[in-house]
Order: sequence, then structure tokens, then C-alpha cells
Amino acid sequence: MKEKTLTEKLLEKSDKTYKNFLKKIIPEINENAIIGVRMNEIRKIEKNSAETELSEFKKIKHEYLEEKLLHAINISKTKNIIQTTNEIEIFLPQIDNWYVCDTLRPKNFKKNYDKIKPYIEKWLESNHEYTVRFAIEMLMKNCIENNYEKEIFEKALYKKSDKYYIQMMQAWCIAELLAKNENEGLSILTNKKLSKPVYKKAIQKARESRKINLKLKEYLKTLKSFT
Repeated sequence: MKEKTLTEKLLEKSDKTYKNFLKKIIPEINENAIIGVRMNEIRKIEKNSAETELSEFKKIKHEYLEEKLLHAINISKTKNIIQTTNEIEIFLPQIDNWYVCDTLRPKNFKKNYDKIKPYIEKWLESNHEYTVRFAIEMLMKNCIENNYEKEIFEKALYKKSDKYYIQMMQAWCIAELLAKNENEGLSILTNKKLSKPVYKKAIQKARESRKINLKLKEYLKTLKSFT
């Protein structure tokens, strides 16, 4: 009997209720591209698949959201940093929504900052919305508490873009910076170089965050106006 493909395995796990939920939270993609598979099921399929099968799967163009999620999960687990960055370079242009973008979180980036920094700088210059979002998220996840460099954060956070999902990641990153490196976060927030949407959303996210102390939240209330 012929072995089922990874796509066929994903299709078997379709959940109509969950598909309807995904349609609401990922409005930027066509509903026909959503199977409706829960993340724990996608992770199980990836974990139980042979390396040769996964390698071939990653070579093909994906039709479904869940295929891209599985692809992102697998890349995130690769151990060799050269392999990881090479695979990300190929995969990034395929990303067409925030969910896949935010699932791509390589575990080996934090310990290899010197090697990934040139890639992050290049990705920040991309015209592709989710490549830029990914670059900013990698700074946020790997470089606030360790490897912090003000220059690259300023480049990422002062970047002007009318793309919603870039703006939201910039705001999220500033809120995280305020929580973990307050002085640097305030420096970036208050020097009037942020775009208006990012400035306003960053303050909102910071005030909603459980990671930020009450004193700072009270101060942020005084920064409502944008000049």
C-alpha cells in the first residue's frame, strides 16, 4: 500500500470548526487554502515523519496554510545554523500570513547571533511584508536580553512601512523592549522617530502587558499625543 503524503495526512485531520476559527484570525489568505488542522496535530505529523520525506516535502510549493506551518516547524528544529539560514532564505518568499511567519522560530538563532546578524539586516531591507516582520521578530526573540545592539534595533523599529503586520511587530517589539530593557525602550519610544501608528500601538501594547510595572504604565499614559 502506498504511503500517504504529508499533505494527505494533513487533509485527514481537517476540522471544520477550527477552519472557521482560522478564517477569522487570518483574513489575509483565501479560505480555500485552509484545511483546518490544529497545531498539535501538525506537530505530531512533523515529528513522526522521516527526514527524507520532510526533505522532499520542503522542496515543493505549498498550497495550504498547514503545509507551510509544518514546513516552518521543521525548519525551526534544524540544528546546523548554515542549513537553517539557507532553508529560511528559500522559505520566506512563500510566507503570506502572520501565523506562518510567527511559527518560524529557529531554536539555534540565539546562540549564533554573529552568524544571523547579516541575514537580519538583509531581511529588514526586503520589500516582502513577512520577511521584514520575521526579521523584527528575530531581534525581539533573540536580541533584547542578549546580543542587544541599539543600532540594529533602531533600524528595525524606525523603518517606515504602511504594512499592517510590520507595524504590529514593531509595536510588539517596543513593548517587549520596555519590559526587559526599560531605558532603551523609552529612548526608542520618545525620540519622535517612530511612525504614528507604531508609536500609538506600542504604547497600547505596553500598557496592556503584564510584564511592565505599574509605574512605567502610569508614565506611558502621559505619552498619548503624537508630535
